Amino acid sequence: MYWRICFVWCALALGVLVLGHVMLAWNSPGYELDGSHFFTYLFRLLALCGFVSVAFGFTGRSRVVALAGFAMATAACVLLTPLFHYRLLDSIRRGIWR
Repeated sequence: MYWRICFVWCALALGVLVLGHVMLAWNSPGYELDGSHFFTYLFRLLALCGFVSVAFGFTGRSRVVALAGFAMATAACVLLTPLFHYRLLDSIRRGIWR
């Protein structure tokens, strides 16, 4: 039961982290997630903790469903943040060069 609580908190924290990064990237030109940034390490740690808590907190078919859902959500978070950052820079460049 406690592993499920850990999974829920990891999933919520990961969502808040990505949402916060998207908001920072949207409002700040030049802000990005590079490989040495604190948010990158925090993202990796939360993803690892989420996968470990799924492995120990769920059994049977629910483990596979939770693992697949968490994996898709994590992949979406990885793909979402550079996309927003690229669109932000593209919109700024279009506004400056017009």
